[in-house]
Parts: sequence; C-alpha cells; structure tokens
Amino acid sequence: MKNFLQKFKGRLSQNIASMVTLKGTDYVLNFLMYPFLLRMLGPEKFGMIVFMQSIVQYFVIITDYGFNMTAPRDIARAENNSEIGKIFANVMSAKSLMFAGLCILSVIAIFLMPANIEFDTLLFIAVLPTALGNIAFPAWFFQGIQQMKYITISSVIARSSILFLMILLINSPKDYLIAGFLLSSLTIVSGILSFAIICRDYRFVFVKPTFEGVKKNIQDGFQIFLSNVAINLYTNTNV
Repeated sequence: MKNFLQKFKGRLSQNIASMVTLKGTDYVLNFLMYPFLLRMLGPEKFGMIVFMQSIVQYFVIITDYGFNMTAPRDIARAENNSEIGKIFANVMSAKSLMFAGLCILSVIAIFLMPANIEFDTLLFIAVLPTALGNIAFPAWFFQGIQQMKYITISSVIARSSILFLMILLINSPKDYLIAGFLLSSLTIVSGILSFAIICRDYRFVFVKPTFEGVKKNIQDGFQIFLSNVAINLYTNTNV
C-alpha cells in the first residue's frame, strides 16, 4: 500500500509539473508568435486568418465531440491493454469519420456558395489542418494513461519548431497563406511526434475498430458534445 501511494504521488507530481510547464511554455511562445505575425502580416491579413480559424474551430468542436472527456475516463477504467486498444481504435475511427463527413459538406458548401460572397478558399485549405491535427494528436489517450509528459514534449517541440519556421519564412502580408498553414500545423506536428511515441511504447492500441464500439463512444459523448456546442455559440461565434 505504501509503495502504491508513493508511486501515485510521484506520477501525480510529474503530471502536474508537465501541465504547468506546458501552460507556461504556451504563454511564452504565444507572446512571441502573435505579435510577430501581426507586425509582419498587418491587421487585415492577420484578421483573415483569425476569422478562418474561427470557422475551422467548428470542425474541431465536432471532431472533439465528447471524446476529450469520455475517452480518458474509459481508458483510466480499462482493466488491460486490450480494452485500451479497443477504446483508442474506436475513438480515432469515430473522429476520422466525422472529419471526412465535414470535408465533404465543406466542398459542397463552397461549390454552392453564391458568386457575390468573397471566400478565400486557399486560406480555408491552409487552416483546415488544424482540425486534422486535432485528430492526429491524441492528448486524451495520454491523459487516460496518466502520461502528461508526452503531451508537453510534443506540444513544446511543435510550437518551438513552428515559431522558428515563421521567423524564417514570413516577411510580408503576402505570406499570409504560409502563416495560416504554419499555425494550423501545430497540432499536426504534435500528432506526428505523439504517434511516434505510441508506435514505440504503446503498439497494443493498433487494433481493428468495431461498428458497435464506434457507436457506443458516440452515444456516450453526445451530452458533452451538446454542452460544448452551446458554449461555443457565444464564444467562438463572436469572432
């Protein structure tokens, strides 16, 4: 019992330290990144990126669904690696199906958009990887197995790399598409790094998903999804 408590306290302290480091690093890097972008791109182009990000954020809300809360809970309750693998496969499949459906609807919406409405399709495509990266970066998995350090490592490396590329590549307002793509690539880079960790240490999660498993995860997260949508109706929509 004593060893268990010591191990629990050690992991808890490590997770708290990881999250504090992540939040602190995010604040510092954002403090450097956004003033730089505003100065290089100007208010108009920077505003266009923020506006497009607010649209793509709905993709993130829908693909997040309620999985960011239900999946860590289910993983923490799982009794063995086999159960964890099934949860991982089913959640990733559900998120991927939702993203594919949203992409199809977006193509239809852009195609049917009236000619008198100005819509920067290239900027939309440049910013869209934000939603894809949100799927590729399974922070909920690391939360479930109580390994927050991997979230911190992936995020810090990704943000630092993107900031370096921005300083290197963005010099004027005409580079706004590059800026939009780099901003949207933060979660993509984090996802690549996290999947490298998963391939190295947690290969047991790569199992075949099931229709019933995907359906159950969607049903379990529905109430949380409604709550997230309600909150974002008066926060993200304001942009």
